[in-house]
Amino acid sequence: AVVSTQSGHYGRDSMSKITLRYLGKSLDLSSGVFGDAVQVMIMQQHCGGNTVCVFQNLVSPNECFTFTSRRHRDAPFGITIYLGSMMDTRLSTCCEYKHKPGHILGGKSG
Repeated sequence: AVVSTQSGHYGRDSMSKITLRYLGKSLDLSSGVFGDAVQVMIMQQHCGGNTVCVFQNLVSPNECFTFTSRRHRDAPFGITIYLGSMMDTRLSTCCEYKHKPGHILGGKSG
């Protein structure tokens, strides 16, 4: 449901800015209270088993949003994306800066 649009990093520092585009829901079970917008929350596993909320806001389809990664230098990059209160995507990779802009996260359809 998201596509990477850019990842600005500062060397191997863990404080990278990540920009994603919300593509929209593949299954719509909403009541339409907020139109097509959905509450997006991103929880990041920044070291070991601890998680921290790095983004939470209403996002409309095809809207870009940015958050700052809180990953510790020697830990892998791991985020869980929630749409509404439901887990949508779990992404785990070595680091933020190896994904090119436009890379679809979570498979061919996001």
